[in-house]
Amino acid sequence: MGFLSRLFGKKPAATATTAADQVRSAQLAGRETGQTVDEQGATRGRRDAELDQQRQGRTAATDAAPSCPHTTLTPRWDSVADMGNDAKVTSYTCQGCTQAFTPAEGRALRATEAERLRHDLGTEP
Repeated sequence: MGFLSRLFGKKPAATATTAADQVRSAQLAGRETGQTVDEQGATRGRRDAELDQQRQGRTAATDAAPSCPHTTLTPRWDSVADMGNDAKVTSYTCQGCTQAFTPAEGRALRATEAERLRHDLGTEP
């Protein structure tokens, strides 16, 4: 079937399964669930408890994640003419966590980078 006939043509006939599903949906629309108010409350409570448990699991996983060692710092300059001059860096950005640092903080992190990596990896001399 061509593009234009699909765009402007008639909708294809529904299959028997699709038609049966549409009829069943129309019949069930607005019907009661078959549960009492107490049963609905219990179902809602179980669902909410399960969702809370999943949320707690996600936050525990993110809390357990190790902090970024800030080993991939990218310097930023205000002008192209200043690029390459470490004295004129305006900020540093960590490529691992996208945190921004002042020039003084960035220089301090770069100066202690090797020590922090050795400490984090457990290969202290």
